Amino acid sequence: MNYVSFGLSSASAVGAAWRADVVYVYAPQMTAAIGPWIWRLFGGPRYVLHIQDLWPESIIGSSLVSPGLVSRLATRMLDPWLRDVYRRADAVIAIAPGMRTTLTERGSDPTTTKLVFNWADEPAVAPDRTVQEDHAETTKVVFAGNVGMMQDLQTAIRAAYAVRDIAGFSLTVVGAGAALAQAQRLRDELGADNVKFAERVSPDQMGPIYRDSDFQLVTLKDLPVFHHTIPSKLQGAFANARPVIISVPGDAARLVEQSEAGFVAMPESVASLEEAFRAAAALDRDGRAAAGAKARAFYDQNMSFDESLTRIESILCRVAASSEHQQSKGISE
Repeated sequence: MNYVSFGLSSASAVGAAWRADVVYVYAPQMTAAIGPWIWRLFGGPRYVLHIQDLWPESIIGSSLVSPGLVSRLATRMLDPWLRDVYRRADAVIAIAPGMRTTLTERGSDPTTTKLVFNWADEPAVAPDRTVQEDHAETTKVVFAGNVGMMQDLQTAIRAAYAVRDIAGFSLTVVGAGAALAQAQRLRDELGADNVKFAERVSPDQMGPIYRDSDFQLVTLKDLPVFHHTIPSKLQGAFANARPVIISVPGDAARLVEQSEAGFVAMPESVASLEEAFRAAAALDRDGRAAAGAKARAFYDQNMSFDESLTRIESILCRVAASSEHQQSKGISE
């Protein structure tokens, strides 16, 4: 209901919006597009959608909508409206390659649907591209972030327990969340002494966490909603020149493979993640440094704030230049 009420209330800001050349719709939830969509129906300003989560998958997959009949009804109700919102947009920005493909299949124009990756919290980034000397005989894997059911830490803990024979291997979970107590119980039940827990830290305090790690762990359950998204942990690790061990379906795993910045495991597979842990532990200091450098290079070329902002600005300028509002003012770019 909060999503819907926000969308409807924002639609009332028609006075200011009508004078715009283009409306930029940042859409972590698609109800943010209600106002711009209504305005466009009545000849209002063009709009650009910047989509963060695919609907209806994100609300169904995140348990905001109960499974079964209710989810099917929600899909049937939302699908026609979403397709029209995509179709009427003058540009659509997707945050993952698979998301872009899906959006074009659902009605957005392939020629104006663009990929722009999200970026890391760069003021907090101070990448240390070196491998710590005291890490020479250790493998420090760090999971940092929300510890929820969707993060599937149980698989990671079981995989860490399976590699307890590797001297110097450790998995540290930095964070809090609904599944933290369950994860701690599993660690204790298994006797996984190589798994440690640390309190959550704010994003601006993550620098030392990155610097004290050899690999960053990124995990999610194997659900359709996660196939076409990029967890923000990935940008954070790449920006900090840290290689990644990823157990996430779809686009995020392919980016790690493409960038050669780490190891990929099948999601929700203890055996596959164990194999990735062993491969990471076997990688020498030079190999780890090279993977970290590739992570940072991929970030700079594809995900940085400057790169992504330039792409967004280009899209907005193109749409604004072609708008009826611009033409009526005699403005050209």
